[in-house]
Amino acid sequence: MRIPTFRNVSEQRAFTVTELLVVIGIVALLSAILFPVLARAKAAAQVTTCMSNLRQIGLGTTLYAGDNGDFLMPRSQSAADPPVAEWTERLKSYGVSSRVLRCPADCYYDISSGSRDCSNNFHKRTGSSYSYNGRNIEEKFSTLTSAPDSSKTALMIEHLPFHDDINFATGRIRTLFFDLHVAPVPWGQRMQVLDPQN
Repeated sequence: MRIPTFRNVSEQRAFTVTELLVVIGIVALLSAILFPVLARAKAAAQVTTCMSNLRQIGLGTTLYAGDNGDFLMPRSQSAADPPVAEWTERLKSYGVSSRVLRCPADCYYDISSGSRDCSNNFHKRTGSSYSYNGRNIEEKFSTLTSAPDSSKTALMIEHLPFHDDINFATGRIRTLFFDLHVAPVPWGQRMQVLDPQN
């Protein structure tokens, strides 16, 4: 019978510096390829989540209008007597949670300095990443079915073009229309969808 022999620790083969550098190079190359792909996938997921949030807000608004004679939420008026509740508060009982009111790409943008602050975003400041077309709703079309062209009139829009690095020249804002479809609208055309009659 053959007796197994154990190798001396000093005889075991170790990685050479060249082999180690090759492995580090391969890892660096794979990282360089994967990180941009993962960043694009994350950005696409944020757009999808944002559009889903707007659809859910649209469903909550439809339920609210159904319970209130087709009338939409009034804009918030804290100075009114009695005070009018925020539209965000009114929609909470219709399944629109605080999470739904936050776009995952929401960042506050300081125009004077050009800086972004994602920790102090619009959701924290106003309770929502989205703007409600309340003024036009109160003054021109107060019910869900009274918008002049429901497929071209915005019910909600993002505060800023969050998904396009807040680029005002080419950025687009996700918009919920009165017919409840959601679509991106170029930043420069936002006033046309907020009030298509002007």
